Amino acid sequence: MQYVYQVLPFRGQVESVDSDAVAKQLNSLINSQALLGWEFYQINSVGITVSPGCLASLLGAKGFPLLYDMAIFRREMAIDHIKPAPQKQETVSTPKEQPQAPSPSIHANNDEAANYGISFDGERYCYKDYKYDKLQDAINYAKKNP
Repeated sequence: MQYVYQVLPFRGQVESVDSDAVAKQLNSLINSQALLGWEFYQINSVGITVSPGCLASLLGAKGFPLLYDMAIFRREMAIDHIKPAPQKQETVSTPKEQPQAPSPSIHANNDEAANYGISFDGERYCYKDYKYDKLQDAINYAKKNP
């Protein structure tokens, strides 16, 4: 099974030390993404180094570490009949396959995407020279800009 992933920053906000409030905030994020079809996968901390500004670096300031919590969500790829984005390959002559009718269980968005020529490159949905994280965004743009 293949998945697409979505990573969202999570920073709980509380006025006093209250783990229940942070848990409710995380629960709210997880449930809001579940309504959009995303399954909560895990939460990780990502460390970055923040560089000092121009003036601060001139005065000898060093960068400092900062941790961000990232909530990771996933869902199965729904690309049953969306053609992959074209990639440079050697030209090989093969007999042309007969197009197959999509199965009735295919999600309606996939049919619509195929009609607009939207492809999936393994990470993002592609329409013309544009790339989208969400299939619906690619479809909406394709409708407005055929």
